Order: sequence, then C-alpha cells, then structure tokens
Amino acid sequence: MGKRTSSWLGWMRLGRRTDRPQVFADKHYGHSELRFRSLRKFVEFLDQRHTKVSIFGLLAHTTMEIVSVAFYVWTSQEAAATSVTEFTWSVPVFVVEVVLSIIFLLAWIGLFFLEQDKKAYLISWLSLVNALTSIPMIVIGIGALRDARWRSAWVPMYLRVWWLCDCLSVLIDYPQIARHTPEVWREMVRYFIRLLAVMCTCIGTHQIVESCTGGYVDLYDSLYLIIAAFATIGFGDITASSTLARILMVAFIVIGICFFLPLFQRLAAIAERSQFHNTFSGGSASWLRRGWTHPHVIICGQFSDLSVELLLRNFYAGWRKYLDTCIVLMSPEEHSPEVRLAANLPWLKGRVTLMVGDPATPKDLKRAKARHADAIFLFGDSRSSAYYQDYTIIAQSVAVSLYDPNLPQHLLLHRNCTVRQISPYAASVLEVERILHHLLGLSMAHPGVVPLIVNLLRTYESLPSDMTLSRHWVEQYEYSLRNDMYGLEIPDALRGREFRVLARAFFEKDVTLIGILNARSTVQLNPRELVPNAKKLILIAKTMKVAQDATDAIARDYEQTFGEEMLVAPDPDEHDRAKRRRARSSCRADFSSSGSSLDGDVGDSNRAAKHRGDRWPRQTAHVGAPWSVTRAAKAADSKRSPLIRLDGAAAMLESADNLARASTLSVSLQPTSSSIHAEDDGEDELDARSSSAGAALSPLSSAGACGMRCEALVRIDDAFDFENHFVIIDLSSAKAKDESSRYAQEAVNTAVAHDIFHVTMPVRQAYPANDVVLLTNDVSFAPYFDYYWSMHRQDSANPVKYISGCGLNTADLRRCNLERCAGCCVFYAGDISRSGSTSAMSMLTVLSINDILHGIPAFPVVVELEGLANLPLFPPHAEDPRLRSKAEIDFVYEPNFVIGNAVSRIMLFPALQRTYFMGEFIDVMDVLISGHAPDTPALARLPLSLCEAELQTYEDVVAYALKLGYLPIALQRCIVDPRNPSINGQRFVLTNPPRALPVRQQTDLLFYITPG
Repeated sequence: MGKRTSSWLGWMRLGRRTDRPQVFADKHYGHSELRFRSLRKFVEFLDQRHTKVSIFGLLAHTTMEIVSVAFYVWTSQEAAATSVTEFTWSVPVFVVEVVLSIIFLLAWIGLFFLEQDKKAYLISWLSLVNALTSIPMIVIGIGALRDARWRSAWVPMYLRVWWLCDCLSVLIDYPQIARHTPEVWREMVRYFIRLLAVMCTCIGTHQIVESCTGGYVDLYDSLYLIIAAFATIGFGDITASSTLARILMVAFIVIGICFFLPLFQRLAAIAERSQFHNTFSGGSASWLRRGWTHPHVIICGQFSDLSVELLLRNFYAGWRKYLDTCIVLMSPEEHSPEVRLAANLPWLKGRVTLMVGDPATPKDLKRAKARHADAIFLFGDSRSSAYYQDYTIIAQSVAVSLYDPNLPQHLLLHRNCTVRQISPYAASVLEVERILHHLLGLSMAHPGVVPLIVNLLRTYESLPSDMTLSRHWVEQYEYSLRNDMYGLEIPDALRGREFRVLARAFFEKDVTLIGILNARSTVQLNPRELVPNAKKLILIAKTMKVAQDATDAIARDYEQTFGEEMLVAPDPDEHDRAKRRRARSSCRADFSSSGSSLDGDVGDSNRAAKHRGDRWPRQTAHVGAPWSVTRAAKAADSKRSPLIRLDGAAAMLESADNLARASTLSVSLQPTSSSIHAEDDGEDELDARSSSAGAALSPLSSAGACGMRCEALVRIDDAFDFENHFVIIDLSSAKAKDESSRYAQEAVNTAVAHDIFHVTMPVRQAYPANDVVLLTNDVSFAPYFDYYWSMHRQDSANPVKYISGCGLNTADLRRCNLERCAGCCVFYAGDISRSGSTSAMSMLTVLSINDILHGIPAFPVVVELEGLANLPLFPPHAEDPRLRSKAEIDFVYEPNFVIGNAVSRIMLFPALQRTYFMGEFIDVMDVLISGHAPDTPALARLPLSLCEAELQTYEDVVAYALKLGYLPIALQRCIVDPRNPSINGQRFVLTNPPRALPVRQQTDLLFYITPG
C-alpha cells in the first residue's frame, strides 16, 4: 500500500512498482529514442535515470508530511480541546495546513491519472487517509474565509503519519542510502516504521475520543495508556474513563493482537537472519574480551550438514583444540538448523561465526574481515562434482585476490584443466575428482588404502568406551587412528644422512619417517638419499610432541659425527646435474651391452631386465611375477583379494642372499627411462637417444605403432575368457541427463574420460598385465579417452575392454565374470550434480553382486558415495550394538569403511584444511595415491607369509623391509570378532604400529612405500 502512492514520490521517486519495466529493457528507454509519449513514461524515466532529482523531491515531500503532523500535535497541546468544535488552530498554522492539504490533494489527483490500476489506487488505505485529511482541511479553509469560527474545527491530521512512513520506506531503498546500509538493517527499519504508524494512529484516536467523551487527556497520557494496553493486553494501571473510549480500547487491543503479532514474527525472522548476516567481531564471546582480536580463517562454500561437522571437528581436533583461531563459515544461503546447532556447541561457541554471503562480494569480505584473516578456503558447491563449478570458484578466487592480494587462498577444484588459471592466486589446490578416482582404482589393487589415507588426513578424537577393553582389534584400530602426519624442520645434524638409516632410527622411537621436502619444495617419499639441502622431514607419529622429541633425540645422537664439511649444502642444480650424468652413463652402459645374452648369471639377468626397461619403458611392467607365485599369493589372501602384487618373483623373498636379485627383479621399483626423463628438467638429449635406441632395437614394434592406431577402448561381449581382471562399473548413464549445447557436452565427455582414466591408472600401475573391464552403456567419451591414453603413453597392446550394459542389470553384471575377477568398483563418472541421490543405485548394484556371488565377495567392491549419510546402509553391517553406536558418532567405525570398500569426496575435504597447518600435506597425499611417476606406484602391499625369514614382531618386519629398500608404513590385519560375523575375517589397517607389536606372519600384510 505505502510503496506505490506517495504524492511527490509518484513524480520523482525511484522505480519500485512491479509493473515498471527494467532499465533499457523497453524501446522507450533506449539512448537513441527518448520521445516520451505519456507523462507516466516521463516520471518513470526520472525515477530510473535521475535518482538525484527524485530523492530531492522525496525529501521535500517527507518534510511537508513532518510539518503537517508536528503542527497538529502542537495545536492539540495548546488548544486542550474537549470537543471537535473547540480545536482552535492559530492563523499561521492554519494557513500552512491548508496550503499543504491543497498540495497533497493535487498530488493525489496526479497520481490517480498516472496509476494503471486506478480502482485499486482509489480504494487504497493511503487514498482514504488523504480523503480524511486533505479534503476536510480544504473545506474548513474555505469556510474560514467567511467566518473565523471555522478555524475551530478538528481535522485528523495525525493520520498523515501513514504518508510519512511510506516516504521513509521508499527513501531507505534509494541507491544513495542502500549502498551504505545492509539489507537486514533496512528490513528492521521498515518494521519500526510500520509500528510507528500504527501506534500514532491509536494514540491520536484515543486522545480525541477520550477528551470529547470524558475528561481531557493529552497526547503524552494517551501514549502511555496505549503502550500499557498493548504490553499488558488491557490490564494496565490506567484505563479509559468513558464508554466509547473503552470500546475503542477493546478495538485497539484486537488490532494489536492481529497486527503486531505478524510484525513481531517478522522482527524475529529478521533478527534470526541477521545473526547469520552478522559481522565477524574478533571471536570473543565474552564482553570482557570483546575488544581482543584473534586470528581467524574464512571457509566459504555450500555444504551438507555432515560435511560442515566434519570440517569443524577436524579443524579443532587433536593438538589444534587449544588454538585461538576462529572460523568464519560463509555460505550463500541460510545455514540449516543442524549447522546452527553444531556452531552453538560449547566447544565451538565463540569460535565459529556463521555468515551468509558471497566471497566474490567485497562487502561480504569486509564483514568477514578478510584483510585480517590468516587464510580463506573456497569450496564452492561441495555437493556437486560438475566441471562448471570450478568457474564459480575461479571467479571467487579472482575477486578475493583483487580485494586482498596477500590473503592465502586454499581452493577445492574438480578438474585439472582449471588449475592453471588460479596458479597466481592459490596457496594450495585440492583436485578432488582426480584424487578421489585415483583412490578408487588404488583401492581395487590394494584393498585397505582408503582407511590408510583417510585416517592420515583426519585427526582422531578418542571417546571413552569400554569396547577398547573387550575388542582387541578395535583397540589396535583406535591406536592407528590417533596417528597423524607432521612436517618438521630438519636439524643440521641430520642433513646428508642416508635416508633408510634415519628411517630405522625413527622406527626405534615408534615414529615412521616417510619422506622429505627437498630444496625445490618437492615431496620425495622413501628417497634413495637424504640430500643435504632438504627442508623438512615428513613423519607419522601419535602427536607432534612425540615426533619433535624423536627428531631432537636422533639429532643429538648424530651431533658427535657431525662435521663442518656437512654444513655446506651443495647447489640443487649441481646435485640434479650429477644425477643426470649418472643416469646417462648407466643408459650408455646398458645400451652398449644390448647384444649380450639374456640367459646368464644374476648380473646378466639384471642388466637385461634394465635394458628391456630402457627400450620399452611402458612395457617393462608386463614382466611381472610368474603364474605360480600369483597363485600362491591368491591362496595366501583368498579372503580379501585373489591377486596380490609381489613386485618381482618369488625368488626375491626366498632367502636373504637374494636381496640384490630382489631389488632388480622388482620391475615397478626400478627407474625406467621415463622416470629419468622426468628428472631431466627440460634437457632433451637423453630423450632423443632413448627414442632412437628404441627405434633401432624394435623396428617391428615401431612400424606397427606407426602403421595403425590402437584404440584405448575395445568392445567385448563378455569377460568369461578373462581371469584376475578388474571390473569398473560406471552408473553415470543411469541418471537422467539434461539437454546441453555441443560445447557443454564436450566438457562433460572430457570429465567422464578423465574420471575413467584416473580409475584405470592405479590398476595399470600395480598390475599392468591384468585386464580392465568397463561396464557402461555410453561410450561417447571414447575419443577423449583415446587422447588421454596416448598422451600418457599407455600400453596400446592391452587396452581397456568395455561391455555395453548397466550395473543395475543383473544379466549385464554376470557378463563381467565377477566370479574370477580380482577387484571391482562402482562409481559415477563425470557430473553427478543433478537432482536425486546416487546411493540407491550404488546399493542396488552392490546387492546384485552379493546375490550373484551368494554372499560378500572375496575381492574388494569399492563404492563411491555422495556423502556419509548412506554409508551405514551398505554391507557389511555391524551386528554388535556397541560397535554400531560408535559408528553412529564417527564414520571411521563403519565396517564398510574399515575394510576399505567405501570412499566419498567429503572424506577428502579435511585435506584442504590440513594445508593451513602443513603446507605440503596435499603433495604428500598425492604422491601416496598417484605414485612417484605415472608408471611407478608409491604404495604397495606384501603378504608376510611369502617372507621365508621368521618375523615375530613389527621390528623384524621393519628390518627385513628396509634391507629390500622398502619403507613400511602400516600393517593390514585380520579382524577376529565373533560378535560381528559379517566382518569376522575381514581386514583393518594399523598405521605406524609399535615396534614391539607381535605379528601374525601367516595372515598379516604389509603396506610399504616403494623407493622414490
């Protein structure tokens, strides 16, 4: 009512009507066509294009309304009228009121002709107010020209307060005012303006009625009476004396109940919303410390309830719970009640500030005090994996960089192609889709990798429970959860030391040394040497204090052998050039001996193996373990995986005398020519020599490769002829797809090809000779997959086979020959941001696999999940109520996660936060998952039953593995729990075990890091 009919506002105000077209949307608003065919168009043009003129007119109209109401109040107090004919106006006041009434009436008539809906305008409340004030005032003004007694007539000019409130409501929305005030403040001002209009109307009406029907009451007493009546619902200490006034008081109370209750509800909603539009005040919840400032970080994005809880719990977990750092959680939409409840927990209240805003808006960054923040995390819409979500994050990153170039940014991106665009701005980037799908493929090859990696990137908070006393495996599992990864500055006394000697010394302190950060800020896991100019040690320990104490103790032990010559660190470039010279000399020696016989002693066999690796760097991995060893490995671990990679032949583990032979027969651990090329930093001399040597030694293979191009994706009808193959089930085609343009479809196909390739890569790293079978009914991504396959120089002789079908169809699943496969994964390639959950289809596929195999399969069936809410629904389930209660609190106790068959991108979110505390954390995780090189895995698994040496404790395992050049990182042990029969016999991961832990050589498996 009030926003559309202000008198002068109709001439000069900013456009507020819903029927008004947008600026320049109509032809009358074009720059070249300014012919106004009506007065209304001219007024709209002034509103849209000349707000300075419009606001001047609105201010003039507001001033006139204030004058008319003020003169009425002053006259009422002076006249003290007890009748409507005794309300005597003074001559100057009377003249001003009559003139203003004439102006108001003329403006109202003008607005009547400008309005489109004239009927609604004529019967509106403001029109009625204008008729009750302007017309009577003009009538008595005309009468006063003949008789002065007309100046004693009462006119309800106090009703002009409605026009005044309408002017103020429109005024606060003008650009000159709106740009300096938040929207929440303007909403609250509108509420109080409406409240003022109602209160003034009730006060003026009660005062004149009570004065005319009873004793005189001034406006101040009437104000108190109305406030008391509204506050006490009529039970105040002052009541109306006359009958008519009491009847009106009842009407006022009814009006208050009907009118003020919605207004108060609106005010409560505004106050509730303003809590999340608030400004970061420094993090102090106590008013005594309100002026103190605390360091804070900003987390921006759209999260589910569980992901917010996961981020907050991991940020303030472990030693970080004593931090004074606060969190500003900024979301473009209002936070859910669950998130608000979590932020109000006692240990988070005062630390977490919920805010609604956009990091691309400078106002919101200012409210979050981004210039004083330590870091900002940009997650975007974490509930979607669509490729175009990266564009929003990049836009936010650029806006943050323009606002504060020195603010460190930590970004979560989905696709690798967008990483280069934010390299000038980002402090760290988590490529969540690549890491997720690498982890999916690696979990098929090495079951148990998911809990191994995820438990390292999260910090465990132990809860009191008696289960650890009654379940031995749960106690060991909780010990593993408490271990964390730390990066510590390397003492000078440890520079230049041999890495494995240091690793053995750290193992004696129950700390696992897994790698270093070199002078080029590159992570090296299990390096062959500890270069003198290394920056940090990368350790796994229970606490930071344990890691620091172990480092200090070992440094003190080495100080007595610390010479002055070790203080001088060599030039990194000279160090790399020396490594390249050694690699070239080794390649020349192998190349010159290429004509020697391959059937010689151990040394000749080793040279021949290395020579084959130099000639065919992508085919050396086919020289795997013999079939007899593979069958032995299957028998040793038939419960979990029919195929265990042995990284060589069985002879390498038969005796300690064959250690040298083991290191050479471990094909995947030897540096191939491709890895040598990667270390060359742009020098192409060795590349040319290697390629020419390969062409000379293998002309037939080269001619065949040039003569025809082998496809990376080959269709087959079924996989009944395969054995120990890996099945990849893509359910993305089962979801409904939206219509998109050709260019958008290309981006979608590129994303699908990326995801499938990244799932395949870890399997090819670990088992290059095994077949990979893809089950899908949409291969429109095949050209893009062929491109990535050739770009990464994959083996064209062993392409990926695909079966046309859907994982939801049992008949199609049977064609994949699941009975003889080595591993399986169920995932969604490409965009899964469309409506509808994917967990139901994944569960149907897993249940179909269990039905085909008549129970839980012996091989891993890894499932990609959207979130963590549906994780308990996937088999196996926890039958023990106490284990189930722990799983409800923390997902790491879910049996499906413990055995390594479930992974979600939400599990990887804390990795981005860890970079705030450990800058190289993502790089360490990337090397662990993706490998040292495209053809060299970093993680491998070895059954201890294949080791002929007697191993009684974990210390024996460490000594045995270090002799082979491997770095132990965890044990995978069998679960013995009769109260949970579904997981009894499955395996759990024990990270950084104590050196005195007894091992079960027949059942335990060892996770180790290969030489880098």
